[in-house]
Amino acid sequence: MSKDNETLIPQNIRSYFHEIAERLWSGHATIMVGAGFSRNAKKSDPAKKDFPTWNQLGDIFYNKIYGHCPSEKHNYLNVLNLADELQAALGRPTLDHILRKEIPDEDHEPSHLHIKLMELPWVDIFTTNYDTLLERACINVTSQKFDIVINKQDLVYSEKPRIIKLHGSFPSERPFIITEEDYRKYPKKFAPFVNTVQQSLLENTLCLVGFSGDDPNFLQWIGWIHDNLGKDNSPKIYLIGLLNLSDAQKKLLEQRNVVSLNLSSLPGIDGNHEKAMNTFLDFLASQKKSEKNIEWPGTQKSLSPKGNEDSVNQLLAILKEWKTIRNDYPNWIIVPEDRRSALWTHTLFWIPTFKSISSLSMPDDIEFLFEMNWRLEKCLSPIFNNMIDDYEKILNRYNPFPEIIIIEGAINPKSLDYTSLPWERIKNKWLELHISIMRFYREEGFLDKWDTINEKIQNIYQFLSPELIAKLHYERCLHFLFYLKISEVRSQIKEWPVNTSLPLWEAKRAGILAELGNIEEAEKILENSLSFIRSQLNLVPISRDYSWVSQEAYVMSLFQYIKDARSFRGEQFEERQKIRRIFNERWNDLKQYKCDPWTELKLFEIYLEHEAVPVSNISQKKEFDIGRVTATRHFSRENKEAATAYSFLRYCEEAGMPFKIPGITYGKGAAKGAIKRIANYSPYWAFASLVRIGDSKVVDEIFNRKSMVTMDISQVDRLIDHYIAAIESIFPEIEIGDRFHQDNFAIALASVIPEILSRLCVKCSGKARLKLLAFLKILYSSDQKIKFTNVAQFTERLIGSFSEEKQYKLIPNLLKFPILSNLHFLIKREFPEPFHFLSVDSELITGYDKIKIDQDIIRDLLQKLYSTIKEERNRAFLRLEKLYRFNLLDNEQVKSLGVALWSQINDKSGFPKNTDFYNFAFTKLPHPETVDPVYLFKEFALNEPFPVQGSNIGQGISMTGGNIPIFYEILGAAVTGIDWSNDETVQIFNKLIEWWDADKHYLKEDAISNPFSNIQDEFRARFWHLAPILANVIAPRLSIMTDTNIKSTVSRLLNELHEYEIPSLRAHVALVNLFPDDKPHLYSKIENAISSNDHYNIVDAIEAIWAIIKSDNASSFGKSDIANSLILVSQQIKWRRKLGLVSSLNLMSNIVDITPKYLSNILLSDILIGLSFLSNESDPINTDMDTDIADKLEYRKQAAYLAYRLYRHFSCKRENVPKVIADWKVICTSLNEFAEIRNEWLEVH
Repeated sequence: MSKDNETLIPQNIRSYFHEIAERLWSGHATIMVGAGFSRNAKKSDPAKKDFPTWNQLGDIFYNKIYGHCPSEKHNYLNVLNLADELQAALGRPTLDHILRKEIPDEDHEPSHLHIKLMELPWVDIFTTNYDTLLERACINVTSQKFDIVINKQDLVYSEKPRIIKLHGSFPSERPFIITEEDYRKYPKKFAPFVNTVQQSLLENTLCLVGFSGDDPNFLQWIGWIHDNLGKDNSPKIYLIGLLNLSDAQKKLLEQRNVVSLNLSSLPGIDGNHEKAMNTFLDFLASQKKSEKNIEWPGTQKSLSPKGNEDSVNQLLAILKEWKTIRNDYPNWIIVPEDRRSALWTHTLFWIPTFKSISSLSMPDDIEFLFEMNWRLEKCLSPIFNNMIDDYEKILNRYNPFPEIIIIEGAINPKSLDYTSLPWERIKNKWLELHISIMRFYREEGFLDKWDTINEKIQNIYQFLSPELIAKLHYERCLHFLFYLKISEVRSQIKEWPVNTSLPLWEAKRAGILAELGNIEEAEKILENSLSFIRSQLNLVPISRDYSWVSQEAYVMSLFQYIKDARSFRGEQFEERQKIRRIFNERWNDLKQYKCDPWTELKLFEIYLEHEAVPVSNISQKKEFDIGRVTATRHFSRENKEAATAYSFLRYCEEAGMPFKIPGITYGKGAAKGAIKRIANYSPYWAFASLVRIGDSKVVDEIFNRKSMVTMDISQVDRLIDHYIAAIESIFPEIEIGDRFHQDNFAIALASVIPEILSRLCVKCSGKARLKLLAFLKILYSSDQKIKFTNVAQFTERLIGSFSEEKQYKLIPNLLKFPILSNLHFLIKREFPEPFHFLSVDSELITGYDKIKIDQDIIRDLLQKLYSTIKEERNRAFLRLEKLYRFNLLDNEQVKSLGVALWSQINDKSGFPKNTDFYNFAFTKLPHPETVDPVYLFKEFALNEPFPVQGSNIGQGISMTGGNIPIFYEILGAAVTGIDWSNDETVQIFNKLIEWWDADKHYLKEDAISNPFSNIQDEFRARFWHLAPILANVIAPRLSIMTDTNIKSTVSRLLNELHEYEIPSLRAHVALVNLFPDDKPHLYSKIENAISSNDHYNIVDAIEAIWAIIKSDNASSFGKSDIANSLILVSQQIKWRRKLGLVSSLNLMSNIVDITPKYLSNILLSDILIGLSFLSNESDPINTDMDTDIADKLEYRKQAAYLAYRLYRHFSCKRENVPKVIADWKVICTSLNEFAEIRNEWLEVH
């Protein structure tokens, strides 16, 4: 309907039409269709009868009862009563038959009016008609899908919009409501229908079409509504049509809140019902709003500034346009993603002009600043760092509150030349912008500046609007949450005035409470907020303002989040499922307004859960033609990955969504992706978000080696102080928390912070390490140990971050840690004995200053060694063993150690029990004179079975990863110097052969498979032990004079090891005396192995070379072969071949340190060249190398060790230290180098 035609509608009707249309297009209108509307249907045959009116139907009933039509003398007043009489006289089946016969449903088709009516966005369509015209009209409607409800059972799972047949439906859904008795029983018998209509009336505007003023259906339904809802609560209902109402009828309808719209006064109607209804429906259709709001911000005139025009004039022009766009904003809480993208496109190109803002006159400067800031916030973008100076500069030009605060050089409302400025408007913008920069300071960790602005705002707190008050307190809560001051967060929540008229801000309060663990309190707040929002929805036309529907969508999301958390705790599961169904239906309704939190989250997850794409100005593409590569240079104003990450983090704040509440997380994958992407730009924000996610596994996303490379030692020290202070301040909350239910924020910190500290300790100062050690002692001494996780990693990494000398000097401090016992298995796992991680070369201790040990502590440890509590004895022995090895016990204490250690014996092995030590270790530890540990060990080792699987796969195959204790026992005994007799050696060898022959078939490709692991790999790992046992245990007792059978078996074994691809060159070297003819071929085998692409073969070859060099008859191998073998290794270093590089560096370190006579000029040249390149290539900050950072650091650590050995070598020989070695010294003495690298340079103190 055109605007001109619309003006022809009388004003008294038009205003109601507009009201109905407003409700209709905002999703708040339903319609009830009466019998009169069916008379608009199209006949399939002109000869067919029309739909009867109520009077015509009454005449038919009268004729059927009395045998003639009613005369003026014998008339009737009530059709329903006639239906009762007919049923009584002829029965209900006859009554139903008459209805089906006289209402010609099948002879008619839906008219264009039916289709027009169905195309409108009614919430529901109710009808008292029996015919199926409305259902059949659905076929021609593609804009929406209707559920058909023909009985009360259908209501249960139906979805809006629905066609609800209130009075039955042809052909057979009975009863057809027609008699007075039917209507009398209806409210009780069909209560679900009555309740549905009533509920709809409470939420929506109801229109009635096809009814007359005396229509029995109309009168009955109006009566029921009035009876149930009462006069005061009955909503407005519109009766629409060509009405012929008496004054009395009009008065009655008014009393029942029914507005009668008589369409007979419309131009051109002339009593035509069809024309009247067509005009009404056309009007409603014409009032569909253009998509202006949904498509906001629309097309902007000035997309970007023009370089050849005056910048000030351009800023003033865009300022005007931006104000208009902001005033047209439909008040989404969060701008939908596609609209946000459009707004960002219209804003991005103006950001470079921001520097010109200071050239604007007053108050245009603050006006422009406000508009730019508003756009950034709506785009979920933080303030750019290079903009903040201009923010501060412009805000400091104004002082709206000169009586309260002082701003040097600022103008104020009393300034002589500036009294005419719009100070009220300036004041409001000034206040909002101050809270915005508070947010920026929080995000970037500018804590002092945040405090300054916070104090300033507090001084003028009384001038803040209710919304700004809520915004300020929310900002304060987030600030202290970022800073991990939980008690301050709780204080701020208490100081935050409750304001139920601001439900979104109350919901944000609830989000903070939920994050802290106050789930029940948060749930109550959200219930009240949602209730308030919905009470407002009927008061504001949604088509013009999306504020309430947007708030509803996001508060529902947070509410469901809370419900899910309670459900996972075993509470309210059924209620949660019910709410989820209701909410999903409502969210589907709200999508039409682009209020869709779940799609927003899903889009962020799509963008952020994949690996971040490195920002590069140049991309390369390998073309089809071999060797051809094309390069493309990209020009971009932004890092889109980081921009999306910032948007997600701000999205969560705007929606009030915490990443984690007890038992459940929100957008965890997106959050992880976001913090990875912003870590290099906004580390404080990333660190704070990391902790709030509350998952220690996420720590690696930020505190990984790659990110820590760029941290300097002072930054790391500050973080350590921050995290220690944070966790110490929340001990009271940890005490009341539950580790298993993760029921408060402090419990999450008790998991995350130890993991963070365990990483920071590898790059902090010595002073910070001692702080960490003191904090670790607090944890070990705490009675809340069960609440902490990742302490084992923390302990291991912290002790390992000290150099060997400093570890030695830590012993007195570590002895003060409590000996833990009677531990829950989780505590035992998380709190290992710290002495277990001490790694000090006992041969170097003589060069260290002697440390003093409290003798009372030693006496206490010796006493605890008698303890029958396994954990207590085990931990006490770990400490005493280290003290003994480091020569820190006197003779009497050593003797007491032996007695106490052997006071508890394992009945099976005869060795001390409850110690977690291998048995071979006791052969070198104190023992009573009556005990022969070597004899005991031999008895144990010779009788302990080998892990022979054989063909007995029915018992399953244990996946050991090669971790076979008996092999470690035998090899360990070889290191401690246990001397096996010939017979004992043969026994061990025979067991090896028996094991090999029984299980070698598992190495074949067609060996039995396992869906969860590789059987071949398992047995390859097991048989890896064969070569070292042959080399270190068997070979020393064999010679050319050995029994022929044994020699033959050894030869077979060596050949089969080669056949089955088990590296065994070190065994070949050790057995060269047994097979001297093989000696000439060894170099060739070593060369082939080093040149291979198999890591294990390369390592085996390098170990074989070292075995040759340290053997007693190394000279028999030939100097040239040894020299050539070493050159093969030095070449690995020179060319930095990744495979076997660590082993190559280690071998050369041993050559320099132990056998420097083999350090030829060729070797030295190769090593120095390799070290020169490795100093740069192993630097984690170097991104040019296609090498994983973990591999880089492993190379760097071993290279540092080799460089130190060379430094000592040249220094001892009093030769000039090569520049490359001096460069490595600088690297290893740098305070910003990782501790593991620094500790390789043993002279660093």
